Amino acid sequence: GAVRAARTAVPVENLIGMEGMGFPVMATAMNGERLIGCMGAVRAARTCLAEAISYARDRTTFGKKLSESQVIRHKFAQMARRVEAAQAIV
Repeated sequence: GAVRAARTAVPVENLIGMEGMGFPVMATAMNGERLIGCMGAVRAARTCLAEAISYARDRTTFGKKLSESQVIRHKFAQMARRVEAAQAIV
């Protein structure tokens, strides 16, 4: 269930900041957390890409390394481009 606080009275001495400004204050305070989350996601994407490339270099299919396939190399190039774009935004 959800916790609802509609029409809840808070004594004036317990207010933090101005009345009615709680959401804007919290939205501003959360910017750092959002940035940290984005940085973690980019780092995870880089790690996944590196692991996939390493696997493709080791894996042999149809008599040749998976990394020798033009289709696989193209997929890695697309993945790397997206990771770099995400890094540039962060």
